[in-house]
Amino acid sequence: MNTEEIKTLIEKFFDGETSLNEEQRLYEFFSRAEVPEELMSYRELFADLGAASAKPQPDAVSNEAKSHVGRHPQLRTQSLSRVLIGMAASLLLLMGAFWLWNLHQEQRLAAVYEGSYVIVNGKKSSDLRKIKPQIEATLTNSRKIEKEVEAHYDMIEDAEKDVLNNIDDPAERERIDKLLKE
Repeated sequence: MNTEEIKTLIEKFFDGETSLNEEQRLYEFFSRAEVPEELMSYRELFADLGAASAKPQPDAVSNEAKSHVGRHPQLRTQSLSRVLIGMAASLLLLMGAFWLWNLHQEQRLAAVYEGSYVIVNGKKSSDLRKIKPQIEATLTNSRKIEKEVEAHYDMIEDAEKDVLNNIDDPAERERIDKLLKE
């Protein structure tokens, strides 16, 4: 089989237009020891596909295996049942772990916000699930206010330094500095 014919079969293969016989020819071609350099990039792909599609030879099946064929039809059903039971047990285990994790999170939340409450329209509420968003919003707002105060504090501090630096009399500068620090 020449290189151009193989290239054509490769194109047909990737377009999904090859027959089983043509695919087998590709597998055989790429399983040879010598493959043209320009086609080496396809060698591993077709060698793997050829190995995966290889059918076992009748001689390869042992007589012992042949004697068991058809003897125990319930084995397949039992295997499937075991797999399904295992999957169900795994699912239950995961659900239990998720439930325990949620319980732990709720207990951790209760410990963090223990004693917290809000008053809305004159009614006190201490239900953590209801008040947690309000507490978090309040904390967020307080952080914003704190940042604004820090920014203003820095401006005031800079203004104080500027005023002190512009006072020529050292005694007056010291007196005002002591007043500012009080």
